[in-house]
Amino acid sequence: MISLGGLLFWLIVSKLTTTEDVGYATTIFSIASVLSGVLNLGLNMAMLREVSERRSRALSSGLLLALIAGFLSLIIAPLFGEIYEEFSTYIPFITIMTLMVLMSNVSLSTLIGCIEPFKVFIIQSTAILTRFVVGIVLVIMGLSVLGIVYGIIAQTLIMFLLSLILVIRALGIAIPSYRDFIEILKVGISNYPYTLSTQIVTTLSVTLLAVVLGNPSITGAFYIAMMITLALNSISMSLLRMGLPISISSGDKSVIQEGMRFGLGISTPIVILLAIASRTILSLINPELSIGSLALTILCLSIVPSITVSTAITKLNSEKNLRMLIVVGLFRLITLFILMFLLSAIWSISGAAIAYLIANLIALFPALRALNEDVTRLFTKIYLIHIALILPSTILSVQGLIPGALASIISILTIIVLKILTRKDMKFIIRSLLNTILRREISNH
Repeated sequence: MISLGGLLFWLIVSKLTTTEDVGYATTIFSIASVLSGVLNLGLNMAMLREVSERRSRALSSGLLLALIAGFLSLIIAPLFGEIYEEFSTYIPFITIMTLMVLMSNVSLSTLIGCIEPFKVFIIQSTAILTRFVVGIVLVIMGLSVLGIVYGIIAQTLIMFLLSLILVIRALGIAIPSYRDFIEILKVGISNYPYTLSTQIVTTLSVTLLAVVLGNPSITGAFYIAMMITLALNSISMSLLRMGLPISISSGDKSVIQEGMRFGLGISTPIVILLAIASRTILSLINPELSIGSLALTILCLSIVPSITVSTAITKLNSEKNLRMLIVVGLFRLITLFILMFLLSAIWSISGAAIAYLIANLIALFPALRALNEDVTRLFTKIYLIHIALILPSTILSVQGLIPGALASIISILTIIVLKILTRKDMKFIIRSLLNTILRREISNH
């Protein structure tokens, strides 16, 4: 919900203001996200993993760690004051945004860990609506960069307060013991390489481009391409996040694999359409964004390996296999960190996208060892569909909405023929969506 709403928000403000203003705003948000990603120590995954066992003590431990990390941003944020001309005036907003993101990640992840999908849906919808109302109204009033920033801060504040209230109502509040605090920290640090590598591509890469190139227009184009990719990832990631606490409480690990199958099966036709029609779609949003079309296509090719790695991370968390969590995360983190600097300097935003693709492909080696043969076969089938439809059109420059739509239809037919999704699955998906919205109970699949 947040990724989809965030994408729509950026698309609208891209129409209402200049690419340069979007570049300033995305840089502010990216730096805050980088700081929160670097400082959060994997707390979001720790909350999902531990809330079913430690209940309110997990929440208290996570909030305390997030608060400590948030104050550290007061020291780090001023280092970014000279990225653009007069950028130092935005440093206070970066520190506020960082603290809000850290705190809201903990409270919302705890609520997800309580297996409350309807409440999470309502909170995210309310927060996104707040961002739209505050941000877009202020941009129309002429505040441009600050209007966007105020909208994002309002969103994170609402999300934190609402999720915190609901979690305290459900779990209460308790003082954590030293053991609770250490266990949350240990699980979080085990997930840290994986969560940090995600932050590198989603936010640090944007900050890196801003520092290296000093061009807010290019920075804004890459950020929009990245937001589209995150929105495409969000279907699978939402199912995996919800699958972790369910698998722990029920002991059924197959729910994690099903999350990957459903998520990729649903998103594949959309991914292929966007990958092949990337230039057209970005140009429709704003002609200046078309410079990010190749980067968007490459990022679309990274979605299947990225989700497969995330599936392995979710399964390893469920099993509390902390050693393998570190191994998989480090594979992706080290590769991405090295390639991001090298390839961004050579090929700009396309280089950053290639770095993310290669890092996820390399992380697949340890990730697939943690998964069973059924998941490996599922990965192979879906990724071959993506490669077979996206690569030829990119190499031959056969791109646009019509080729993209035709390829998308072919992918749907292939998914049905290979039985990645069945008619029974489609009925279940529709009923699940209705359950989320109407809060009805559904019989088991």
